Amino acid sequence: IKYASEIWELKKKIESLIKNESFIKASELFFSCQKQLETLLPQNKFKNMLAAKLKEFFINKGIKKVEIDGDQALAICSPNFSTIVSARAGSGKTAVLVWRVALLSLVYGHTAEDILLLCFNRDVMEELDRKSVA
Repeated sequence: IKYASEIWELKKKIESLIKNESFIKASELFFSCQKQLETLLPQNKFKNMLAAKLKEFFINKGIKKVEIDGDQALAICSPNFSTIVSARAGSGKTAVLVWRVALLSLVYGHTAEDILLLCFNRDVMEELDRKSVA
């Protein structure tokens, strides 16, 4: 029973981190304990909870058009220092990068000088530049 109560407390801690906009810490804790949490907090439920709170966060910051699905939320809040975003055309990769930069800036205080974005072509680079400034 002690084990079950510890897992319940872990779930509550993750929910609290998300509520308090510590998205990356919530992701880090979730993935470090994912196996233990699989019945109380399956990955799909975590992704959807994270996406909903991220959407609310960005809307409250004045970003009008925010559509974030669970997979995008995981990429935006990746606890990894370096993150590769790879997906099919039109899936929202550029938006994910813009939202990740916004999250790193707004929540964690990083500046443009702290962040390196690499693009495979000039069109994407120009779009990222345009969207990041806006």
